[in-house]
Amino acid sequence: MRATITLIIATNIWGCWAPEMAEPQEASNPLEAVQEGHPEHHLPPTQSVELTATPPEQFPTPPFTAWTVEDRISIEPPGADAIPIRRLGVRIEVLQIMNEGQGRMLIECGTCGPDGHTPVRGYLQIDKGIRTKGSPGSAQDPLARALSQRARWANQQDLPNQAEHHDMCALVDHGFTLSTDRQHAQWQLDGGQMDLYFSENQWTLDSETLSPPSPNQSGRCRTSGRTR
Repeated sequence: MRATITLIIATNIWGCWAPEMAEPQEASNPLEAVQEGHPEHHLPPTQSVELTATPPEQFPTPPFTAWTVEDRISIEPPGADAIPIRRLGVRIEVLQIMNEGQGRMLIECGTCGPDGHTPVRGYLQIDKGIRTKGSPGSAQDPLARALSQRARWANQQDLPNQAEHHDMCALVDHGFTLSTDRQHAQWQLDGGQMDLYFSENQWTLDSETLSPPSPNQSGRCRTSGRTR
């Protein structure tokens, strides 16, 4: 099941700030099917674990914040070599949509430098999937589940012991990797870790492995831009 989600944020140097509040939607009801020669059965839905992007025509006016939904994209700094991003769900700040016909946007990524902390500014093709703030996601989407958890931490709810909310938001915004079987999503940052596992058509947080990163991360929970 695909669901279009709109999520909008901006870097801590642009716009008006507000906490991220996206929540996942409920999963669909089980499908019903009739097997030949047998009575009607209620079968579990065939769900695909897939991140969904915001269509470009639904982008808000820049600047706004978004997260990547592809794991093989590159930022192209002016006059420099392209910088690959090999994680999903990386927070980026969309600063400008280029003139019509160019098909690209100027962005800044706070975690895309060689050390994982240095901001990088450059161009990204508009057709590379990103998700903006603004509407709920599906239970089958690991990024939607992570951003829902991030919203709670941004409001200083359900924080791990001795964890600071901005550090936990930075953990989410750093991005994640998805296992080959697409049943395990993992976030890691400076000793911090968050694991989600896909079971019964939804993503569940593993509270036993949840741990905050080292204190004083550069990321922030505050977000900007208006919700569509």
